[in-house]
Amino acid sequence: MNRYLGLLVWLAMFLTGIAVPSAMAQQPPTLETPQTQSDAIQGVSLSEMVMRRDSSFQWEIEHRGELEGCAYLQIDLISQRWQGTPWRHALFILNPPEVSSDQTHALMMIAGGSWQSQWDQTGPGKLPVPKELTLLARVARDTQTPVAVLKHVPFQPMMNGRHEDALIAHTLKQYLDTKDPEWPLLPAMARAASAAMDAIVSASKQQWGLELANFTVTGASKRGWTTYLVGAADPRVKAIAPMVIDMLNLQPQMDHQLAAWGKYSPQIEDYTRLGLQETLSTPAGKPLRQMIDPFEHRKQLTMPKLILLGTNDPYWPADASRFYYDELPSPRSLLNIPNNGHGLNDLPRILGGITALHRSVCGGQPMPDWHGEWKPGKTGGVIVATSDREPIAVTAWIAQSNHRDFRDSQWHPKPVAVSGDGKWRLEMPNPDSGSTAVMLEARFETGDSFPLSLTTQVHVLSK
Repeated sequence: MNRYLGLLVWLAMFLTGIAVPSAMAQQPPTLETPQTQSDAIQGVSLSEMVMRRDSSFQWEIEHRGELEGCAYLQIDLISQRWQGTPWRHALFILNPPEVSSDQTHALMMIAGGSWQSQWDQTGPGKLPVPKELTLLARVARDTQTPVAVLKHVPFQPMMNGRHEDALIAHTLKQYLDTKDPEWPLLPAMARAASAAMDAIVSASKQQWGLELANFTVTGASKRGWTTYLVGAADPRVKAIAPMVIDMLNLQPQMDHQLAAWGKYSPQIEDYTRLGLQETLSTPAGKPLRQMIDPFEHRKQLTMPKLILLGTNDPYWPADASRFYYDELPSPRSLLNIPNNGHGLNDLPRILGGITALHRSVCGGQPMPDWHGEWKPGKTGGVIVATSDREPIAVTAWIAQSNHRDFRDSQWHPKPVAVSGDGKWRLEMPNPDSGSTAVMLEARFETGDSFPLSLTTQVHVLSK
């Protein structure tokens, strides 16, 4: 996770609009008392940690502009002071002209990036429009809602030049050494996202007269991890779309990596080097696990969820979702994107999924209830899938591996017809050698720019 993991690796062109500077520093609005949670660390719940604000919180408009016919703001946000350092972010908010004056919903993407040393204390000045905002402009037009992109989560570099996983791992080790609950970085990342919602609410009311109160939140990798945590902590989050973060239920997940691959993924070496996987499985690591593992907060994740994963993600085994997905509260949906790694690049599937999820909580059609069940047998098994809406197509995706490692495998499609009872079935024999992975994908027409794809979980058969 040490490289930028945006969704937009093949979105080459982005646009900027004419922008006018402004300086209107704002203090945080009064929020409702956050919900209480049973999973707490040293008497402080995740909600209390995430919803807390300090006196450093402020925002001001850096620029105004236009992008694809939509007005946008670039905001300089200070979300908090953490470990003595102000967390500064570039926050972009885009408002399409079709937005109704009574619209209360918005979509926010949490993104990464590093704060540049040449940016002074007054902020970076006018920045290029981020690629994420160009992408989300289409979602904004389709759903007639504002969208936002929050950059620089976490604020980095910090702690002697650390970035990304090296920074997170360092802070987890500091917590284990000191037992100071302020050390883990992930609650601070979720706090930054929550503070950004404060700024979006205030700026949208000030500039466009909107009374925003509800959010769909998405983000990839560590920002997907953050998406889960802010969803569990901030009651304004009404839907989440975490991407490429397939590690809920940490202890069995780490055991599964060792069983499937014989060692931990090299991609999580920053954690392995510090022995964090082993420590988290001990009584000493339990309080930290209860704080940062989204699985520990699953009772709060009652909002609609779309989990986007890549079948070839080198961080996690292909069937990692089996350790948590069925235990998440409904409504929940899954999209394993075939032949995609950690840096998702299938824009039609990504956009179709996020748009449909966001629309479903903005008064639109609910997400389809596409559900698959794996029924094992003596010589193989069968996937049986059902749906409360008729898909336009159902496809099986199948991959082979000499072992249980599908990181470099090619996934091949195979059409699947509906059975007479209105279900979709695919029988799979055990392989003669090695392992086989299989899932079913359903595609639904939505009327938006892209159709919606949903999948079953990945199932692995071995000799």
